Amino acid sequence: MGWIAVSARDSTPDAEIDPRFGRAEWFVLFDPAAQRWSCLSNRDAQAQAQGAGPAVVERLAKAHVVKVVTGSIGPKAARALSAAGIAAIEGAQGRTVRESLGLIPEASGARTS
Repeated sequence: MGWIAVSARDSTPDAEIDPRFGRAEWFVLFDPAAQRWSCLSNRDAQAQAQGAGPAVVERLAKAHVVKVVTGSIGPKAARALSAAGIAAIEGAQGRTVRESLGLIPEASGARTS
């Protein structure tokens, strides 16, 4: 198993989900096996005119992310995620990172920090 990444408006498990994938400010990462948290800044992607989604996928793949939780993913990013073997759960919004991970069976321990 690897990391689960959630697009977020801040760098903590209690941050609100950012519904944008490629332009999210942060990705909060959770490792279900080790029950630990990390974060990845995505501020560089916000300045890109195009290709933010695929660039983010490349960074997430290097971080050993196996699943992404976010609001919506564009077609280029979706193709990049598929090619990288990273599963995606779309439609997440109105929750915190921690709350969203509580809905994923393999991340059920995410409710405690």
